[in-house]
Amino acid sequence: MNLSEDQYLSQLNRYLMSGNLRDFEKLVKRLDDQGISLDLSRIQNIEEKVSNLFIYHLQTGINIDEIFHILKFANDFQFFAGLSEESNLPIADKDQEIIMNLQSLFENLSPGFFHYIVESLPNALSIFISSNRGRFLPFDSRISLEETINSIYSFVDNTYSSYGLRTRKIGSFEDYYQKYKRKRQFFNEDYYSFEVERTDLTDQSNQSFFIIFTERGNTAEKHLVYAPLLEKVRKKFELSEYSYEFPIVSMIVEGGIGPEGKGFAYLTPHGEVIEVCSDAKQNKAYIIEYKKYLKSIFLEKLAQHMQSWPEKLRLETIDFFKTNIHTQMVGLHDIENLSEQEINLYLKKVNNLITQDFLNFLDKSLYEILIPVQMEDQFKVRMDLIKDNKISESEVARMASLGEISHFDILNQRIFFLNLIKNIIRILKRKKLLK
Repeated sequence: MNLSEDQYLSQLNRYLMSGNLRDFEKLVKRLDDQGISLDLSRIQNIEEKVSNLFIYHLQTGINIDEIFHILKFANDFQFFAGLSEESNLPIADKDQEIIMNLQSLFENLSPGFFHYIVESLPNALSIFISSNRGRFLPFDSRISLEETINSIYSFVDNTYSSYGLRTRKIGSFEDYYQKYKRKRQFFNEDYYSFEVERTDLTDQSNQSFFIIFTERGNTAEKHLVYAPLLEKVRKKFELSEYSYEFPIVSMIVEGGIGPEGKGFAYLTPHGEVIEVCSDAKQNKAYIIEYKKYLKSIFLEKLAQHMQSWPEKLRLETIDFFKTNIHTQMVGLHDIENLSEQEINLYLKKVNNLITQDFLNFLDKSLYEILIPVQMEDQFKVRMDLIKDNKISESEVARMASLGEISHFDILNQRIFFLNLIKNIIRILKRKKLLK
């Protein structure tokens, strides 16, 4: 039975109020298949409903994944097409960075979405925070509104985390570079290491820094730097050649904020150095991804070593190694069993084509793929790729990922929330609730 447009909008309104985005999408798709197009911006108080969902997920454990899902959903379905594109941002040149940040998070921006992000959403949050200071985040409700806002900003600025990835603000890039020049020690080849003391970190008043270091028993973290790259980044930064990018500057090899103390440090568009560390599960995931990379290189070289082989046998051998050489974490005993029981048995079938050079290649390659890998090896491989102009220094943030979530995404989210808080402050000042 076909309903009127208002009846369909009423049903969609109920789905949105309850946060039932799945049934919302199913109904819109069904109507679209029937050739029925609705103006979703006509849903009553749609800005308020989306903002309420946003606030709800902030209150319930700060569900970052769901927050960005809601905003992407609203953008994709053009909820705010009826909003004015005018904003009250006092500094026009800040608009472009916000737009690039939003495009990185949500791709193409639908009409009205920018206005919602810089006006409607921060306005809703300003009302909520003013009335519910003690419930918004775990801050003392007795402190002033200004102190609450400053605490929230400091928390996001210095220790934002999401999806198991944790960030920490180390400080300005210029300060970081000067510390490197003063403290660096030769590591090997073009690599240097230096320590960042706890007292060097930005915002020492934030006690979360002290807790993190003392729980791990560390008072400093060690950074590994590929000197030619850091000099390149510094030169491009000074010449303002980076637009909206997060070039890598170093690897944290000890004492970082993740349980294993490892991670990477990036330069942000704000001229800061931010480290992104991760938990043990993600470190393992990075290593497995690195092993997959080594395996792909091995299979390419294997094909080159077998160019003179009959085509059928060559393809069969490549398929054998593709199937039997896995990239999971294994011990040396497992490697020996694989070599002796499966690979050697297979090679007997093609014994007349095997040379000592081929055996040496196999032995070296298989151990590189299968033995336990240090994250430092991955860092050096990426530095080599940058040196050979196969990737840029800004692409590493996208390569370091767990599933679909990358360091680039986390760094983007951090800037999104910082911009959001700045707009909340702007609106509170406009309402004369802040000086």
